[in-house]
Amino acid sequence: MPAKLERCVKHVLDQGKDKNSAYAICSKSTGWVKSGAHSWRKKAKTKSKKLEEVCSKGAIAQIEQLLEETDFLSRYRNGVYSSVKLDPTALKKLQKYFETVGIKMMPLNKIHITVIYSRTRPNKEPNAFEINGSVTPVSFGIFGKGTKDQPYALVLQVDSPQLTTAHMKMRKEYGLKPTYPEYKPHISLTYDIHRILPGISKLSQKQKDTIINVFNKMIPELPKNIRILNHTVEPINLNWK
Repeated sequence: MPAKLERCVKHVLDQGKDKNSAYAICSKSTGWVKSGAHSWRKKAKTKSKKLEEVCSKGAIAQIEQLLEETDFLSRYRNGVYSSVKLDPTALKKLQKYFETVGIKMMPLNKIHITVIYSRTRPNKEPNAFEINGSVTPVSFGIFGKGTKDQPYALVLQVDSPQLTTAHMKMRKEYGLKPTYPEYKPHISLTYDIHRILPGISKLSQKQKDTIINVFNKMIPELPKNIRILNHTVEPINLNWK
C-alpha cells in the first residue's frame, strides 16, 4: 500500500471509521485505488473532474462541445486536399490507348483529379459530398517547373462543370484559398516526361506548344466522358511524396 494512502487510512481508523469506509475516503482524497489483490495505482484525474471543480455542468458541456468542434483546426493546420477518383473502366481504356503511343500512365489506383489544394486552414470541419457527372478530355498540357517540388508532368486537361462547381463550393463554404488562382481540372498522366520528351527543360514555350498540338490530335480517340467517383477530403500531409 502506498505510504500516503496508508497514513490516511490509519488516521481515519483512529477517528472511529470502519476499514471499508477508511479505504473509500482515503482513495478519493489521495487518488490511490486498488488495481489487483496486492497492487495499487494512481487514478488519473479526468479533464471533466478538473472542470467540475470550477464549472457548472452546463458550462462543462459547452466547453466539451467547443473542443469537439475546434478539433479540426489541429488536424487541418497545414490545409485541405480534396480530390475525386474516376471510373476505372474508362481509365483502363485510356491506359491501353496511351501504351500504343509510348506513354506509360501512372498506376490506375493513383489516378485522380484534384478538386482543391489549399494551404489555408478551413473555417469549419470540411466534409466530402456527392459529385455526379463526368469529365471530358479537351487538351494535353505540360504542368510544373521542372523542380524537385514541382516536377514536369504530362497532363490531360478536362472539362467538367461539376468539378468547377465543387471547387467553388469548397472555397466558399470553408474559406479556402487554392494554391493556384485559376482552377484547371486535369489528370496527371505521368511524371516520367523526360523519357517522352528528352531535353524538355531546354525547350522554349513555343516548342512545348507545338508538341502539345501534336498530342492533341489524339483527343478524338479518347473516351468522351469519364465518370466521376468517390469525392474525398483530407488534411494536407507535408510528408507526402
